[in-house]
Amino acid sequence: MATKTALIVEDMESNRQLLGLILKNEGYHVDFATNGEEAVSYCQNNFPEFILMDIMMPVMDGIEATKIIKKHYGNHFVPIIFVTALSDENVLQKCIEAGGDDFLPKPISSLTLSAKIKSFSRIVRMQDTLNASLDRVKRYNKIIDNHVITSSTDLNGNITSVSNAFCRISQYTKHELLGKAHNIVRHPDMPKELYEDLWSTIKSGKKWRGEIKNRKKDGSYYWVNVNIEPNFTPNGEMYGYTAIRQDITDKKHIEDLYITDSLTQLYNRYKINETLDSELVRFERYNRPFSLIIIDIDHFKAVNDSYGHQVGDDVLVKVAKVIKSHIRATDIVGRWGGEEFLMICPETDLTSSSKLAEKIRLQIATYDFPVVGNKTASFGVACVNKNESKESLIKRADMALYKAKEEGRNKVTVSKEPLKDS
Repeated sequence: MATKTALIVEDMESNRQLLGLILKNEGYHVDFATNGEEAVSYCQNNFPEFILMDIMMPVMDGIEATKIIKKHYGNHFVPIIFVTALSDENVLQKCIEAGGDDFLPKPISSLTLSAKIKSFSRIVRMQDTLNASLDRVKRYNKIIDNHVITSSTDLNGNITSVSNAFCRISQYTKHELLGKAHNIVRHPDMPKELYEDLWSTIKSGKKWRGEIKNRKKDGSYYWVNVNIEPNFTPNGEMYGYTAIRQDITDKKHIEDLYITDSLTQLYNRYKINETLDSELVRFERYNRPFSLIIIDIDHFKAVNDSYGHQVGDDVLVKVAKVIKSHIRATDIVGRWGGEEFLMICPETDLTSSSKLAEKIRLQIATYDFPVVGNKTASFGVACVNKNESKESLIKRADMALYKAKEEGRNKVTVSKEPLKDS
């Protein structure tokens, strides 16, 4: 166990001996200084458990020495007890203002000194425990700040604090983010309905959780799993929101590979089937209509036969870009197989989806494809009917497509009637 050390600052030899004897009997190692200047020098490199400080001393008095020592120690608590026979309130007030923690009156009572020592020993231990806890909190906060993507906002959504991790992933500085709304990192790919649900939830005092695609300062993107909680005062008054995020960009990249057609970068058949199932459930539950459009490139086999598969692949890529650039953000399009594409149009009736198909048909027909020049495509359109299966809906759209090809291609044909076995 480390030896406890006390410092006695006293210019009178007899008082130093008396105080030293009392402290040694209490189990302390005692160091001595004969004036304030010596005490200051001693405290530059030592941290005694407490200091007994005389007031009136040569070279530097106890009040001036206490000011310097307290400033040097900062948050490290070393109690200073003034040993004095003075009763002048002005002097005692100066001792307190200098940082003194207590007084020991002369003549010295060993019982009084022992009681003060025990009292301050407890205080020092508690202070050390508190400082250790604060240090741990600071270390944890630093870890969180550097590695957890967090931010807080006021009730209007203006950012009041952000972590270094948030700045690092978004590429913005704290100065650029503070006072701004989170729109600064909002990606245009995210539907407005998601943010409407988010705000509706947290404004009601509830937690919200979801996956959000954000935009970096350089225009690239990242994905985060977000947990947002309202902040409340002790009185239960909501004053803002705190969000904790987890970077899931790599996870989303893997998911994208799983659901993306490697050639056209549209969704693949797996993702289209999954989305179609979801839309059917939504239609059955909420009666929200949707339509299907199947697109087939006319005479595509002739492209591969005449120019080779590399040119054919380029045609598929260009057609995919034309389709993608002329649909709504809510429409889902993917490569259905070979030279066929399938589009799901939520909240869309047969008339609207037919108009959309006609617009895309015209864009493809007027596009100047490298090597092959002009190409056309045929379209089959169907809108979901009550109690219709996925297979029936796809079959109707496919039959409409077949009819468009029979009637000369480069056409949009719709299916109005449900199948008898649907």
